[in-house]
Amino acid sequence: MAKWPAVIKPKQLVKNRAIGMDLYPTFLDAAGLKLTPDQHADGQSLLPVFKGTQKNKKRRLVFHYPHYTSNSSPYSSIIDGDFKLIHFYNDEEGAYLLFDLSKDLSEQNNLSIKEPKITQKLAMLLEMELKKMDAELPIPNPNYQADAKNFSNLKSNYSRANRDREKQKKKIDNSKI
Repeated sequence: MAKWPAVIKPKQLVKNRAIGMDLYPTFLDAAGLKLTPDQHADGQSLLPVFKGTQKNKKRRLVFHYPHYTSNSSPYSSIIDGDFKLIHFYNDEEGAYLLFDLSKDLSEQNNLSIKEPKITQKLAMLLEMELKKMDAELPIPNPNYQADAKNFSNLKSNYSRANRDREKQKKKIDNSKI
């Protein structure tokens, strides 16, 4: 959401993708300062969107998180067109999740098995984008123990996410009764 009466028409809905990294180049552009792409390689100015000179541009977005935390394992994702692919680097149950964001914004229906061609295409695009940005890839955890119970030992968050999703779905179903 943005409000700038001198530039943005009230009550307009724009479906352009925007991320937090767009703020810096947008502020530079709005202040009339020169954009410095070496400082905001992943961000784009939203000023053309605000002015209405650029509409409904679905740009490709890549997210890369090659780290372990207490509740997640390394993953990368790409959004291209209506589809989002998530690649878990440390997942025994399936390395990819695919979602059609035009029909499933809450990412509940994994289409990776039903849509293998789209999954493969996005996997190749993701790999290409990561190579282009010289992204560091995760290093396997040599201390991983399959039978360990603590979260710092996570190999994947895919199973946990599905369990959480099922619990959430049951709560919603029970509240309808």
